[in-house]
Amino acid sequence: MNQVQESLKEKSLLRRILEADSLRILFPAIILTITSAFHYLSTMAALTDVGLVFDDSYIHLQFARSIFEGEPWQYNQGEISTGSTSPLWSIVLSPLFLFSTNPADLMWGVHVISTLFYIASTFLAGKIAMNYTSSLSWSLITMAVFVFLPRNSLLMLSGMETPLFVFLILLSIILLDRREPAADPIIGIVVGLAFLARPEGVLLAIVCIPVRFVILAVERKFNRQRIISTIAMFGIMGLIASFWVLFCLSATGHPLPATFYAKAGVLTDNAIEIWNNWWLGWYWRYPYLLPGIIVGILLLAFRKPYPWLFAISLSIAYRLT
Repeated sequence: MNQVQESLKEKSLLRRILEADSLRILFPAIILTITSAFHYLSTMAALTDVGLVFDDSYIHLQFARSIFEGEPWQYNQGEISTGSTSPLWSIVLSPLFLFSTNPADLMWGVHVISTLFYIASTFLAGKIAMNYTSSLSWSLITMAVFVFLPRNSLLMLSGMETPLFVFLILLSIILLDRREPAADPIIGIVVGLAFLARPEGVLLAIVCIPVRFVILAVERKFNRQRIISTIAMFGIMGLIASFWVLFCLSATGHPLPATFYAKAGVLTDNAIEIWNNWWLGWYWRYPYLLPGIIVGILLLAFRKPYPWLFAISLSIAYRLT
């Protein structure tokens, strides 16, 4: 009885410590991210006008408008389209039209929502570092690097789905590291949503989750409860992902968005050479990738391979496609 009580006390204490650690990194995450966002937006305002830098940003807003007006997934009025690369981002943006239809107001609304997901992503990056190192210093360094990484603020505040997708990826990594069966259905929800945020989210299901099964098998954590929770995880994941697949099938007869088929075609030798040269230049511009690849391998020894594994699989998928 005393041992049980002591164990409960330890769990309660551990929970309090984890909560305290979360609060210790939440405030720095907010400060770092808002500082980065302010610098990015003020620089844009000084050089030109504050806006959304990619045409995709406005495409997402157009789909968001059609959702708000009750005629979803119409880029041109009266024409159903499967051209959205991130249906979840358009859904997230659609409530902005409750407040205004003015383009300037919508633009600032997108920046506010993006910044909130940016803050949450910075926090989760710090949380992962805290979980892996038990060091507040490394957590703060990780968040600072995450925020000031070249082009990160551009992508996170571009008006595209990047902050939502990154948030879901980092949350998935935290959940994949959890061993208890209760985490499985939640993983199903988050991974399903990641697929709707960007199609690349499917890599979580076909790469990271199988690796998690291997780790759980090695640790002998499979039992009847695990089997039930695993079935629930895949069921939830499939149910969420099927929303967009079934819509595409009903609209075009194809399971993937129209943007996929628009970019598919016969590859010429010249196109392949251009692609190869682009990748060589890409690696040259980002020299910190190589240390990341090398150091990331160390995570395998600690059975926490998911940040490294997802980054590698994402790079390979982009390179091949």
